[in-house]
Amino acid sequence: MEDLAISIIKNKKALVFAGGGTLGTAHTSAIQSLSELGLDFSKIESFSGSSVGSILAMSLAAGANIEYIQNKMNDTTFIELEDRDFILLEGIHLLKRFGIHETENLSTFISSILTDLVGNKDITFKQLHAVTGKWLTVTYLSLNYGRTIFADHIYEPNSLVREAVIKSCSIPIFYEAYSKKISHNNIRTRTMDVDGGMELNYPMIIPRLQKYTTEEILGFNFYAQASTQANSQDNSNNNLDIGQPGQPEEWQDSPTNIIDFLYNLVQIIRKQAMKVHVDSEDWMSTIKINVGSLTSTQFNLNSMEKAWLLAQGKLAVAEYIKELTHLLESNKYPLRQL
Repeated sequence: MEDLAISIIKNKKALVFAGGGTLGTAHTSAIQSLSELGLDFSKIESFSGSSVGSILAMSLAAGANIEYIQNKMNDTTFIELEDRDFILLEGIHLLKRFGIHETENLSTFISSILTDLVGNKDITFKQLHAVTGKWLTVTYLSLNYGRTIFADHIYEPNSLVREAVIKSCSIPIFYEAYSKKISHNNIRTRTMDVDGGMELNYPMIIPRLQKYTTEEILGFNFYAQASTQANSQDNSNNNLDIGQPGQPEEWQDSPTNIIDFLYNLVQIIRKQAMKVHVDSEDWMSTIKINVGSLTSTQFNLNSMEKAWLLAQGKLAVAEYIKELTHLLESNKYPLRQL
């Protein structure tokens, strides 16, 4: 049955990466282990991700191989992405742009990946799909529409991939909110978007909406050692239009101060909290990575902590093979496509 389990893994068509800040280091070793098992990432059709998961999804959708991703992560000093400044300036930045740190270095990092892989840091979702044939979906939380948006070549064809990924990584308070001036109903205003992981950190619903089945989907999620692994949930209450483009009547102006920003954010999360659950079958397609007591905003990871995360990514793949083998032996894993 282990051979069958590995065969199922090698035939995946859609990958989903959870958000987790610097914990995304473990994603890289997990995909390395899958590559060694024989999973050909060039044959994957759909890549989805929230927050740091969107960076992995973007890189693979743009044609990155495992070696490139590993080198990029190894050459990156996370503390640089934190974009630290004088504490007084950070306080002013928090009050004016609702985040302590800027996203300039993060933007440079994302731009460098796109430049390396497709030769254009300003490539749009439509252009990326035309070049690679891959379906990339990036989540971000819109404060104007009050819900998570799925950016891809269908709903946001002319949006820059780089900008969507920055939005998805903009952890509230930690990073500045992503803001952009636009014309809305003939009025000059601005959009305001933040981390896609705030409301939907593990967007397994995306490949489900794309009509992929359990056997075709593989996700990567984190759990803390002190907590229990995520339980299966019924998805009968899913709000299936969560990722659709916003409608004119839903629009609300961006907050103008830190108090309104936090209030709006809390209200959105409360409103949407019970609307999206992970399908019970999705946990059969989830590689669960133990991150112990490390946190997503721990940008000062030392070499030992980084090495530990890499080891956990590999261990998670080995554990998933055992879990999948057990499900097959007990006839609990659906085999509709095989």
